[in-house]
Amino acid sequence: PAEFLEYLYRCDRSKYIKELMGDRTRTGMAFKIADEKFFKPNPENYRPEVDDVVLMFTDGEPVRRRGEQTFGDVKYRSNRNGERLLAKDRADNLKDRGITVVGLAVGPESRISRFRADIQSWVTTPVSKYYYEAKT
Repeated sequence: PAEFLEYLYRCDRSKYIKELMGDRTRTGMAFKIADEKFFKPNPENYRPEVDDVVLMFTDGEPVRRRGEQTFGDVKYRSNRNGERLLAKDRADNLKDRGITVVGLAVGPESRISRFRADIQSWVTTPVSKYYYEAKT
C-alpha cells in the first residue's frame, strides 16, 4: 500500500480531475458488482493461502442521481442514504464470506471527512490495517 500511496501523491491532479473524477459516486453499485463476482472463492485461485481482496478506491461519499437503479429493495430507494445502505450491506456480505475489503479514500481532508466513517465501516477489521488515505 505504501508504494501505491506514493504513486497517488505524485499523480498529476489536473489530469485526475479531468479524466477520472465523476459527478456521482456509486459505491453501493461497486460493492454490488464485487459481491456478485466474488460469490464464492475463485476456483482459479491457484494459491489457496492467498485471500480474495476487494479494493474500494473512492474520492467521494456514496450518492446516486434521482431515478438511478435502486435494486428494488425499499430501503435502498432514498437518493440520500440508499447508496450508503447498499454499500454497507454488500460490503458486509463480502466480509461475511471471508473476502478482505480494503478502503482507500483520496482527496482533500474537507472531502474525505464527509465519508471517512462510511469507508471505515465497510473495510475489514482492524480498520488501522485496511483503511488508507491519500490526501491531495
